[in-house]
Amino acid sequence: MSDDFFGDLGKSISRVTQKAVNRTGDLFETTKINAQISGERREIEKLYAKIGAIIYRKIANGTMEADEDIAQIVDDIRAHAGQLASRRRALAGVKRMRVCPACGELIASDVAFCPKCGTPVVVDSPVIPEDGEEEDDDYTETEE
Repeated sequence: MSDDFFGDLGKSISRVTQKAVNRTGDLFETTKINAQISGERREIEKLYAKIGAIIYRKIANGTMEADEDIAQIVDDIRAHAGQLASRRRALAGVKRMRVCPACGELIASDVAFCPKCGTPVVVDSPVIPEDGEEEDDDYTETEE
């Protein structure tokens, strides 16, 4: 009788262990497939964005007509781009930097070329007062 009991117990443990192994394998496979699905969705979103950028450029340079729905989106993009440019100029002022005229990246005020796109930029020369002495930025003398 004890042989039957331990034999049945061993078979039960084997079945439970096999189920656990199968479930672990299923979980691993499910996770792997879900990751692949997410990756494909990200790639599709990138392609949607790429198509949108191409269409926007074609409409902006006049080589493509926009229907009413797309024209509204193009107008929205232009409005946001204007706000972005304005905020970049404000940030450049606060950080005492400049905005590259070609790519819009913030650049140091003393560089001759944009480090991102390589566009030559005019370096502002420091203002020197007529009497030949350098101007002190921290102190401004006022007449009384």
